[in-house]
Amino acid sequence: RFVEPYLYAFDVRKPRLYVPFWLAWSLGASVEALYRLAGRWLRKDPVMTRYTAAAVCRDFWFVHDGATRDFGYVPVVSAQEAFERTLGWLQALEQGESR
Repeated sequence: RFVEPYLYAFDVRKPRLYVPFWLAWSLGASVEALYRLAGRWLRKDPVMTRYTAAAVCRDFWFVHDGATRDFGYVPVVSAQEAFERTLGWLQALEQGESR
C-alpha cells in the first residue's frame, strides 16, 4: 500500500504476478545459504534474503504516538509533504540527477 501512490505517479501498473510469502521466504533462505557457502567468491551482497521477503510481502507501519507522548516528538513535515519530497527525489533519480 505504501508503494502504490508512487507507482501511480510514475504511471506504473502493479505487477500481476503473485509470489506467496512462503516461497519468497524459502528463496531468501536458500540464497542466504548459498552466500554463506560461496560468499567470498560472490563479490556482492545477496539481492534476495528473508528480510527482503518480509519487507516486500508483509504490510508494516510505524506509529509515533509513544515518541510524541514520551519525548514530545512532532513530525518535521506532514505526510503529504514527505510524499511530495520523496516523489521529487525519485523523479530526480529517474532523470539521472543526484541530490
